[in-house]
Amino acid sequence: MEGKEELLGKCGISLFSRDEDDKLYIDSGFSHHMSRDRSKFHFLKKVKSGHVAFEGSKATRVLGYGKANLGENRTNDKYVWLIEGLKNNILSVSQIVDEGKEVIFNSKGFFIRKEGSKRVIAK
Repeated sequence: MEGKEELLGKCGISLFSRDEDDKLYIDSGFSHHMSRDRSKFHFLKKVKSGHVAFEGSKATRVLGYGKANLGENRTNDKYVWLIEGLKNNILSVSQIVDEGKEVIFNSKGFFIRKEGSKRVIAK
């Protein structure tokens, strides 16, 4: 990373993946959803600088952020980062929880529901 570039975050370990064609990872070590696919964005604000670092690899550029649809049954995820060279989409457990939702993991996969509700809003 060169001089004044800002490191915006560091990604830890991926907890779960699915859908071989468009892998989606659930991550507990990062604070924002991330995508590699510009076409998933409904709104995108480009940024001039910023990087994110992944465990065991060099930092990569943040191209922008905005609203996007990441994965099945997920609509308008707020504040998703568009990351240069990212191989898979990443959902942040901490961002989901901060939005008043909970992530439940079981032997069949995972699902997301509003806190205190039994209604599944994403899986």
